[in-house]
Amino acid sequence: QGQALKDFLKLNEIKWDQIYDNKATESRIAKSYGIKTTPYSILVDGETGKIIAMGTATAGINLQRTLLAAVMKKIQSFQKKP
Repeated sequence: QGQALKDFLKLNEIKWDQIYDNKATESRIAKSYGIKTTPYSILVDGETGKIIAMGTATAGINLQRTLLAAVMKKIQSFQKKP
């Protein structure tokens, strides 16, 4: 299963980090973030490493809204800097 994921990511040129644990929702990381289903997306600020959104905010059409809000917030923070 792990190799199939690696092949898929390479074939589809997916460049963002992926975490795979064959224990799924029983894995240590899933339990620490309260993940109850897979797949599960967590949006992280690439500059700060802080979690921007997760769960339903990163699912389906909500991901577009969440990304737009995050980008707008980032733009506003740049505009405030001297």
